[in-house]
Amino acid sequence: MKDQVVVAWKSLTIALIVCTVVSCKGQITGKVTEDGQPIPDTRVAILTLSRPTSTKTDEQGEYQFHSVNRGRHYLKVQLADSGDLTRTMANIFDLGFGETKIVDFEFEKGTGAVHGSVINKEKPNAEIPVTLVYHGFGPPFVDKYWKTKTNTEGDFMIDGLTEGDYRVYASFGRNFLKDTLISATREVTVTSDQTTSIDFRDFLGSSVVEGRVTRKGKPISYANVDLVSTSSDPRIRAGEVTDEKGEFRIPNLPEGSYVLSAESWGFWGNTYRSRDYEITIFQGETLRRDIELR
Repeated sequence: MKDQVVVAWKSLTIALIVCTVVSCKGQITGKVTEDGQPIPDTRVAILTLSRPTSTKTDEQGEYQFHSVNRGRHYLKVQLADSGDLTRTMANIFDLGFGETKIVDFEFEKGTGAVHGSVINKEKPNAEIPVTLVYHGFGPPFVDKYWKTKTNTEGDFMIDGLTEGDYRVYASFGRNFLKDTLISATREVTVTSDQTTSIDFRDFLGSSVVEGRVTRKGKPISYANVDLVSTSSDPRIRAGEVTDEKGEFRIPNLPEGSYVLSAESWGFWGNTYRSRDYEITIFQGETLRRDIELR
């Protein structure tokens, strides 16, 4: 038994030495198809490397990445459809020493659709980003995204969907509100040969949450502040980053109950988080709540 352990240890040591000297890096290969047909000249990107890199598929829809470090990787493919609509597939996986991983992306056109509108204070909101998401709880962990924008009437349409449960996000970004990011989320079930309607109405309000983020009594600049409503239909989420004095301000909120939290990254990769603060805000109110990181 002892001799077997010694042999195994020597083998592992030799393997590690070889991987150090020869560089036991892996490969990622695969194919991008839609309804079984290859999609050529499509960009495939790895986003988890220190320097994100990408390549394009060949005439057979195939791609290759060589000399990839071991670890967890995030691989993404995006297709541009007509108008503002884009479709994206993303795959998260682990790559071992010297491993060749085959990661195929199989796009599929369905017959379901989601139609909706974004309206606030009885006015349609044009050019609002809308994202439809299907999360694959694998393995494999494959997520699918459809992105579009509302038209001048505040309407949007996403078709070609397969049956399943999806989440729909409507986001008011910094270009719209100038100072914060607010999104509303609703869940929807898609059925073949049917169009499901879903609206986002009046999820912007006149309430404000503001405060300061500190740790050990000192203000923390560039901390991420997260505000999530306890209501799920729709679920409101707002994010902000503190300024140099540790201050934050989140406007345009509808009244309701929320959970407020913050986190920040320090030296050596340390992460500091606050506890969850349960708050309730009323229409037109400005609520101040300071946050302490632990």
